[in-house]
Amino acid sequence: KAASVEFENVLQQATAGKQIPMTATNPNHILPQAPDIKSLKASVVVDQSKGRIDGNNVNLDKEMVSLAEAQMMYSATITAYSARGASIRSAVEGR
Repeated sequence: KAASVEFENVLQQATAGKQIPMTATNPNHILPQAPDIKSLKASVVVDQSKGRIDGNNVNLDKEMVSLAEAQMMYSATITAYSARGASIRSAVEGR
């Protein structure tokens, strides 16, 4: 059976207008008040649609679209972080 884990909505609701908690590396650090991310529970949704005789209802086309979407999001995130790092590096080096 096809299944998916949905955590985006849970994370958005928990962090609405709040910062994600940081880890204190020094006992003198003051941390912002935020929800405990470890206590959040993602939901697993099992697709109950009818499939083949053997019970397999995984749609390869749908899975490939999800994979392509994840790859594009990953690539965009890496590009944004790289650009941010380059601008910080440029500011530090004084160029």
